[in-house]
Amino acid sequence: MRCTRLVPALLACLIAPALSAQTWTETGGGVVALPAASAGVPVAGARLACIADAWRLIVPEAAGVGAVVLGIDGQVFPTVAEGDGTMAIPSAALDPLRAGSRLTLTWTVSGATAEASFGLRGSRAAIDGAAATCAAQAQAAAAPVAAPAPAAVPAEVSVTLAADPVAGQPVELSFTGPLGAQDWVGIASPGSAGSAWVAGAWSYVSSGSPARFPAPPEPGAYELRYIRGSDSAILLAVPVTVAPADPAARPTATLQPMTAPAGSVLTVALDGTPRTPGDYLYIAPAAAGDQDYSGGYVGIPASGSATITAPAAPGDWELRYVVSAGGGLYTVIGRAPLTLQ
Repeated sequence: MRCTRLVPALLACLIAPALSAQTWTETGGGVVALPAASAGVPVAGARLACIADAWRLIVPEAAGVGAVVLGIDGQVFPTVAEGDGTMAIPSAALDPLRAGSRLTLTWTVSGATAEASFGLRGSRAAIDGAAATCAAQAQAAAAPVAAPAPAAVPAEVSVTLAADPVAGQPVELSFTGPLGAQDWVGIASPGSAGSAWVAGAWSYVSSGSPARFPAPPEPGAYELRYIRGSDSAILLAVPVTVAPADPAARPTATLQPMTAPAGSVLTVALDGTPRTPGDYLYIAPAAAGDQDYSGGYVGIPASGSATITAPAAPGDWELRYVVSAGGGLYTVIGRAPLTLQ
């Protein structure tokens, strides 16, 4: 009888740590720790973070790979991994992350496809817990504030650019500081709250110095900042001017008009396009906004033409070549009419 009582307790002791290791866990400060990948590329230490109502997934193993597809139980959401492995999470992906059973990340390295899969056990409770912090940060960022005085600056805090920033172009920002777990560096508008930043123009300090990210797309006056992640205190703010980009240096893409049967497979020539990792070909209704890809999308291959299935609905559509503008947004640099019959 005594052994009978001991067996369930012993099994519980053995199973509980294993289940805990496979569970999404809120760690505080709007951050959720993911379990180690259960299949595919070995990934440990991935985390989901929320700053001022925007969600980012940080996967160091995907640093700089460009285009990444998030698959959640059959639904797909395209995003881009920046130089430190940070990728924006589309708002439409949050509910599937809460309610789903498996998340799979897919990207391409040297022409080969890589995948990493994660179970979603405990994701709802962890994301909902972090969302409360996220909402508070968003409210603080939206509230009118006087130009905030930076917190007392420890002697070791510094931020230094390798070169003068140009709108939309990559920057390298070297830094020193206390290197707290959720500290980050980036570019923000002068006088904005410590939880504010320009979309895409930031990096966690844990990704290493120098941080690499695109400069703001609009020229003008900004601040380089070192932010203490635990309370969004501005430890250092340095004025900086982002210069206009040379129009001649901006990438362009030439696409040819097409007429094809609805639902057919299209072969789209990509001569005269930049083919930068993370570029996409979108199909959208002709009158839709530039972020629309409701007709389908496909990553731009390193060579050759792009193949994509046309929408089933006949009518006036548009082919669009898009490049990342940071923060999960894309800029159209080439377009052509697509008539489906």
